[in-house]
Amino acid sequence: QAKKILLNIVQKYPQSYIAHKMLAEWYEKDNKISTAIEEYVRAVEVNLKDYESYFKVARLLKQTNKIEEAETMLKNLLNKKPDFYEASELLGDIYYDKEMFKECISVYLDAQKYNPAKYEIYYNLGMAFTRLNDFQRANEYYAKAAEINSMLYNGIFNMGQIAMIMSELEEAEKYFMQSLQGEDVESGSYFYLAQIAMIKGEKSKALDYI
Repeated sequence: QAKKILLNIVQKYPQSYIAHKMLAEWYEKDNKISTAIEEYVRAVEVNLKDYESYFKVARLLKQTNKIEEAETMLKNLLNKKPDFYEASELLGDIYYDKEMFKECISVYLDAQKYNPAKYEIYYNLGMAFTRLNDFQRANEYYAKAAEINSMLYNGIFNMGQIAMIMSELEEAEKYFMQSLQGEDVESGSYFYLAQIAMIKGEKSKALDYI
């Protein structure tokens, strides 16, 4: 019934911004993605400062694997509104998936200027620097993310992995013990703790961890 009313409104008042936006949300919920995109675009055409709808178009384009179009829209959006964090995060994800890690880092560093307290930015920077094998910078950003959010056990786990790569076993063991509280990384933490115990010749402890 709501859809019928909205369709009647946009037919009678094609410049109705609210009706187009509500229709877009309805189509999105109904998984009619291409139609939802069309309605979000119409909403933006009526209200050029509707950055939220502009972002939703980019997100839906990425969802439907139209990556290049989504990337272009996100870059345009960030040129107009550089403090739009969700756009930075999505563009960073696109670059990360395309293994364009330097571009990914550039996006996150720009986002950091406007969102210095968001731990996700520092964690994502840590991930990107890890892929570039710059473990020192990666570790710094993981540490900053964990400092902001003490519940970020993935970041602490990654710090443990970097310590393992650098053969700093005591540091690695400390981080893996801390990360045990995170369900997502718990099994991995025990696995690395078992490896450390084996390196130290503590076979019974290694078996306990396994």
